[in-house]
Amino acid sequence: MLDPSMILENNNLSFFGKFISELDFYNYKVISSQNTYIYKVIIPGAHFYISTNKTSYIWGERNCHYYINGDKQPPHFIYLNNDNKNPETINLSGFTDTSEEIRFYASTIKNKCILKIVWSYGSCELTLRPKSSILSDLSASETVIYLNENNLLLLKEVFELSKKTNGDTLIYNTLWQYE
Repeated sequence: MLDPSMILENNNLSFFGKFISELDFYNYKVISSQNTYIYKVIIPGAHFYISTNKTSYIWGERNCHYYINGDKQPPHFIYLNNDNKNPETINLSGFTDTSEEIRFYASTIKNKCILKIVWSYGSCELTLRPKSSILSDLSASETVIYLNENNLLLLKEVFELSKKTNGDTLIYNTLWQYE
């Protein structure tokens, strides 16, 4: 799986002297601008890493897997297809493979979920929204938040946990895996 930044480093990929700002990775496309990447899934079931270099906007599709490396990075926005028969997976295990304390927070407002991953030297923020008004109820979403092989949450569980509080709710701490 390629990271678009490997190919579009500094936005200077050119072919016959023309700048290429869109790449087709067969089952998804990446459009690059100066400050953002836009991922558009073409074929359901795509698996890819979200770049850590720029803010990303991901237009998801059924049964896709989005991997996020455990590095300091700009915010990302994932527009979920939200099909509970073929749920998407957001893989955050890149953040949990450490003995360092890393905390995962969630806040939900109406039909939006903001996940914040915080550690001693950085943070990362993901905003999850529905892609369409037809499958828009994220509070019933079967989307999987994969933390590690022993810990995963469904997005509907995150909504259930965070609806009882205002602001951020701690949903996972890497130190819990050692208890």
